[in-house]
Amino acid sequence: DPHRTLGVGCHLVLPLFRIAFQPCYRVTGWQQHAMGPFSRRHSRQHSRQPGRTGADRGGDEGKPDMVTRQLNLADLFEVVVDTVPQRQALVAGPVRLTYRELDERANRFAHYLVDQGIDPGAHIGILAHNCAEWVEAMVGCFKARMVPVNLNFRYVAPELRYVVDNADLAALVYERALSPLVAESFEATDNGAAVRVPGVLLVIEDGTDGGVDTGLRTVEYETALASARPERRFGPRSSDDVYMLYTGGTTGMPKGVV
Repeated sequence: DPHRTLGVGCHLVLPLFRIAFQPCYRVTGWQQHAMGPFSRRHSRQHSRQPGRTGADRGGDEGKPDMVTRQLNLADLFEVVVDTVPQRQALVAGPVRLTYRELDERANRFAHYLVDQGIDPGAHIGILAHNCAEWVEAMVGCFKARMVPVNLNFRYVAPELRYVVDNADLAALVYERALSPLVAESFEATDNGAAVRVPGVLLVIEDGTDGGVDTGLRTVEYETALASARPERRFGPRSSDDVYMLYTGGTTGMPKGVV
């Protein structure tokens, strides 16, 4: 029944949005039922006990307590995964992923970066057309408290070189078809200035034959995911975790907005 599905979706999504944008929003009883995993998992983060009123504490009678929750986008995503794990989450060409599958692949991506010694707060560049791997990498960064940095596939080499250095990228994920751009970006400049190359380079196989030999040490994206754990097991997150977006660079060099 599409109407029932829409109704359940609205009951889940609306409180998520309210909690995300109203840090002191109080979840009602039916929303707690719909968001059971969230309510249980984050109950330890409540600054006050839900359901108590001002009268219980000798304050304004009848006024509900406000509940403070520390959230970020990874927390919200995992709430949806735990609630509707088998529902289709992503369609990208022939690729179809449920929420559980997307969650596991994002976990693998995050764990791989952690296993490479990359710390929370590090900037991870993603250079690709619209694809499932783009979303997996972005969610994986949020899970490990790293910062995904969007890289426009329309950048020319000087722009990409500038953003890689300006964003201080610890890792770069890019499509095989964009190897020529990456290779040119990492070539020595005319003035002999050193070119900064991220320590981890992951290549998404997109069906492109061969590609340019960049002379760099790269790892295939799927190989990296296969070597990492699918479970979550991440440390505590914060609502202050950073999100960064780079502009297209149409009126000068791209600029990062935090």
